[in-house]
Amino acid sequence: RLDVIVDVSHLNEVSFYDVAAQAKRPFVATHSNAFIVCPHPRNLKDDQIRRIIETSGLIGLNFYTAFITADKMPDFDDFSRHIDHFLHLGGEDVLALGSDYDGADMPDFLNSAEKVEILYSSVVKCYGKKIADKIFYENAAGFMKKYREGK
Repeated sequence: RLDVIVDVSHLNEVSFYDVAAQAKRPFVATHSNAFIVCPHPRNLKDDQIRRIIETSGLIGLNFYTAFITADKMPDFDDFSRHIDHFLHLGGEDVLALGSDYDGADMPDFLNSAEKVEILYSSVVKCYGKKIADKIFYENAAGFMKKYREGK
């Protein structure tokens, strides 16, 4: 048996639930946002988000324009609506960054890795340092550590 981390980011909803039913360990959505905020078919619906939270998985916030808003160039407020929704569902400990910089269209405020520092400052201002640190590194590092330890 292979002990790999399963990423559900590119799965359709049926396949997501197949993974959820079979998974013995937490799984991840490395670059996905909230469907209720932006109805892109690859964004996660609330029940999917809850499943990842319940299993102590990980969800990486995607910077891709079409995953943030459907009808305009996103700004930080649009991006933060996804954070708000994940936090509302109890996702404080599963949120991370999942930029998807490899060829996707990015909003102006996130169009290069150099702007991540500005994003961090904005998240600190909106949500506080504790939440920002969790999203920016603690949750992902903690997930990898627990996974390596077999938890």
